[in-house]
Amino acid sequence: MKNKLSASASMTPLLAGIFALSLAALTLEIVLARIFSVLFSYHYVFMVVSMALLGLSAGAVYEYLRGRAGVRRDRPPLEIWGACAAGSICATIFLIELVGAWAHLLLLVGIALPPFFFVGATLSGVFRWLPEKIAPLYAADLIGAAFGCFGALWGLDSLGGPATILAAATVAAAAALFFGLRCSDGSAKWGSAACLLTGLLLLLDLFLGVAGPVPIRDDPDKELFQKISDVSIGGEIVESRWSSFGRSDLVRYRKYPGSMGMYIDGAAGTSMYRWDGRLPVNIDRETLLSQPFPGVFPFAFMGSQQKRSALIIGPGGGRDVLATLMAGVKQIVAVEVNPDFVALVREHEAYNGRIYTGFEQVEVVIDEGRSFLQRSEKTYDAIMLALPSTKSARAEGHALAEQFLYTREAFKEYLEHLGKDGSLILVAHHHTEALKLVATAVAVLNGLGQSTTEAMRHIYYVDHEELPTVVVRKDPLDQWTAAAMVPYLKPGGPFGQKPFMPLPANGRNEQLAQMEPTLLALARGSTRLDELVARAPADLVPATDNQPFFSKFERGLPIVLQEILVLATILLAVVLVAPAIHRRRSPANPNSGRWIFPLLFLGLGTGFMLIELALFQKLVLYLGHPTFALALLLSSLLVGGGLGSMVSGTIHTPSLPSALTRTCLAIAAAVILSSLVLDSVLTRLQPLDGLPAVVAALGIGGLGVFMGVPFPSAIRLMFHAELTSEIPWMWGINGAASVFGSVLAMVLAVWAGYGMVLLVGALMYVAVGLIGCILKPSRT
Repeated sequence: MKNKLSASASMTPLLAGIFALSLAALTLEIVLARIFSVLFSYHYVFMVVSMALLGLSAGAVYEYLRGRAGVRRDRPPLEIWGACAAGSICATIFLIELVGAWAHLLLLVGIALPPFFFVGATLSGVFRWLPEKIAPLYAADLIGAAFGCFGALWGLDSLGGPATILAAATVAAAAALFFGLRCSDGSAKWGSAACLLTGLLLLLDLFLGVAGPVPIRDDPDKELFQKISDVSIGGEIVESRWSSFGRSDLVRYRKYPGSMGMYIDGAAGTSMYRWDGRLPVNIDRETLLSQPFPGVFPFAFMGSQQKRSALIIGPGGGRDVLATLMAGVKQIVAVEVNPDFVALVREHEAYNGRIYTGFEQVEVVIDEGRSFLQRSEKTYDAIMLALPSTKSARAEGHALAEQFLYTREAFKEYLEHLGKDGSLILVAHHHTEALKLVATAVAVLNGLGQSTTEAMRHIYYVDHEELPTVVVRKDPLDQWTAAAMVPYLKPGGPFGQKPFMPLPANGRNEQLAQMEPTLLALARGSTRLDELVARAPADLVPATDNQPFFSKFERGLPIVLQEILVLATILLAVVLVAPAIHRRRSPANPNSGRWIFPLLFLGLGTGFMLIELALFQKLVLYLGHPTFALALLLSSLLVGGGLGSMVSGTIHTPSLPSALTRTCLAIAAAVILSSLVLDSVLTRLQPLDGLPAVVAALGIGGLGVFMGVPFPSAIRLMFHAELTSEIPWMWGINGAASVFGSVLAMVLAVWAGYGMVLLVGALMYVAVGLIGCILKPSRT
């Protein structure tokens, strides 16, 4: 292909094309994470998106091999690859909807990979073609990706998942058009055709829904599939809606008209009950305990002074609100993170008795529960968390499910926000989860100066057949309350499988002969908490904000994570080794720096991802809505990186190695400092609503400026070392290392916490800085 667009031509169309293509690519990544979260459990979402992103490296390796074949400085066919990217993005959503209900994991990876392949080939080709212009080119790449963060959120909230994929394809087609605009050989026809095709498909989907819905797979973790496939239940989806939080489905049960279900990404079900909106007056204990929800049990044994106020975290369809209203609680604050759940309940108020709209004593707040509590100075008589957790993947697609609601720090905050005789009510999914809740509560009370036996006097366990419930009281359980509970905790009853009470009624242990033996041993002091945790077949180690993996019950490193780590390592090795083997078969390049650069880009990609993920997980706790927080932080980092790339273009060539070293060491120092002071600073700012987000965005953006310097500086060093043909390979290594770094971040977080992830990320930049000390530009 003739070089119709010279390096001296206007850069504006090229920069616009890179901006648009990067915007489309990151939008696609985020929305695919949401769509795959509907299809798979969260750990498989991680695998699918990570493996698909390796398509970026595959495209870069292809461009490297193409360059080795004799097109080292020719213009790559950007407009063709951009059009192919747009077309393959369109194909992705249609193929997912066609085969997603039954396709094997690897087939879905193959479907998701082609768009990223063409994006990788395009960007690496541009960097090879114009390495001396790397500063503005890389800046356009990063800033376009930053806009893709909010483009994905806007699209999910406004268009839905499938339509946002088609919108991303249209943006990629526009990139192809930009690439071909300045060519005199008719290259713009590729972009024009792609724009017409993708724009038409987008319009047809918006008005006719041609893309169709994303299917629900037969997955044991997908409650929604079980409900709609079980003929004894007769579940049918009444309404589905997309948002940046996920896909929310409202389900009617034909065989059980008294309730409806709501699900996020096919899991984390919550109930909305049919109710006439009339509250019984002075409901008695027997009637209250006849309700199917075990969360009412503690309220049945509270006096009026213990039911003045309640905070409900994760009320979902309003079941918990209804239970507390029936129990006679005077003031209820319900904090729900998913705005679609709240909207669905409000829109179906005729069915649910206006549970969210018809009662002055009920205040519904759309917020993340932990963040809301940190900003509040109010105390409550009861705080309830009834199954608030979800296994759906978060927007970034690069993390296992963290649960900041069930950490030791969270429990301490709950206790601090309880009145002197308040109760923390925790409804669990199963017995093992309930035991871990007890272990966490005991560990927190130990930290407050109580012995284990003293701590167990504040805890009792209601062993419901489906939803076991743990209650942590601010004051110890007294003999009179225990005596009142005993008749309802007898073996064989709905609450009496294997309950636990710290005090036997009237001192007679035989009344609770079936008491849960593990908890009884803790209460009697015959077993220490550390002994229980060490002997338990499941992982009962209390979660912390540094290691917030409460739902990890598998001891050691989860098998799925081990598999992902092995696969990511193998694929990184392939990207590192395969081009090197091909290079050895080609005429040797005498430049000694050629073996240094793979190590440099390996360190940059791994270190960048380690720091990015660790900072995001630590910061999202303070910023409320997880999806918005991650988008804000990622866009701040990318915009800062784009500015850093522009700064790198002002560095004189002889100063590049020393600048690379100084910048990497500064990044490492800043990361280590942030790990020491970040939590305390944001905790102090937490009461000032909105200020933590501003400070975090500015801090991340400032760090991003420094993190945006090394990559383009290294590319310029390669150009001056006459290694231009190997730039696509280095870009591919950087991409594969980023995927490997995301997996490594999760491994380190599970093993030693996010503090260790930050430390290892900082050490990666120290290593890159040391590499910079031995680099010398071969010409000025």
